[in-house]
Amino acid sequence: LSRNTESIAEQMPVLETLQRLTTHRSLVFGAGNHELDFFGCLTYCLTQLALDMKITLDTNGKTTWHVPTDSNSECTTQQGQNLLAVAAKRVWDELYTCKKPAIEEVFKSPLPQPNNGKSPDLNLVHDQIHEAATKLWINYIDAEKKSNYRMPLELHTQIQSKIQKVTGGLTRLASR
Repeated sequence: LSRNTESIAEQMPVLETLQRLTTHRSLVFGAGNHELDFFGCLTYCLTQLALDMKITLDTNGKTTWHVPTDSNSECTTQQGQNLLAVAAKRVWDELYTCKKPAIEEVFKSPLPQPNNGKSPDLNLVHDQIHEAATKLWINYIDAEKKSNYRMPLELHTQIQSKIQKVTGGLTRLASR
């Protein structure tokens, strides 16, 4: 969900992911899933997608410059963005219906009441939880980056340990 959505080709995998979340809602939003951080990060991504805002992946706060494209491309990209917003709202309806207490627990705040539908408007939710959701998301991104940096070192240590075990066994076998 956090991938770039500036072109139609980039929007399609995100749209497919949103559709999969809806299709597999009983598994993702079921009673057995108690991952509060997941629901918090999902809520962050859904509000960003529904409001056509970028999902932060760089925690250093750098600015990105964009090169303008032709108007036909912009039109179809905007249509794709509208589809993403509708799909994000559909997933939000399911998430809210199934996991409202979990979302309120994550953000330590009661959510606004729904007006006419299954769930409150994502604009209102965004305004209420934006700061807490952004902090949760950035913490998640930082933890992922740290685990990626640790992974090669841990992998190297594991491989080295296994090689030592194998060579030690071969040495003992050769000496017999």
